[in-house]
Amino acid sequence: MVHDGKFFTVGHFINNVGDDASLDLLIQVSATRSMHATFGVQVGGDCEAYFYEGTTFSGAGTAITIYNNNRFSSTVATATITHTPTVSGVGTQIVPTIWIPGGSGGQAIGGQGGGPTRTGTEWILATSGVYLLRVTNRAGQATEISSQVAFYEPN
Repeated sequence: MVHDGKFFTVGHFINNVGDDASLDLLIQVSATRSMHATFGVQVGGDCEAYFYEGTTFSGAGTAITIYNNNRFSSTVATATITHTPTVSGVGTQIVPTIWIPGGSGGQAIGGQGGGPTRTGTEWILATSGVYLLRVTNRAGQATEISSQVAFYEPN
């Protein structure tokens, strides 16, 4: 899909997420194309990650730039991804809660910082679907959180 100009990457980073606060990415799939996606999260301290389907919201939040991985292609994604949405209802959790350990020292996941996680599993998100990727800080203090979505939209 990269060669066809249909593979995209998006991400968002917050360097000071308070304890028990979250980084939210709202994913709105277009009515014309499904989305085949994988997700990645990196954290500076203990966090939990959740993935929901059927999310409702009163404000979509701030649009995040979606990059086409083929730098010769002018194709743009039909999906939209935003951060900091105003969520009315999270919807149905479709992945068990993922624990992302933080820690310190050479033996901790991620070395001196926190841990990374990547599902490695491709999800096919339904046309006109609304999804929420939420990462909640459980470190007991403010920490850094970064989330990414890599995806393609077949015809």
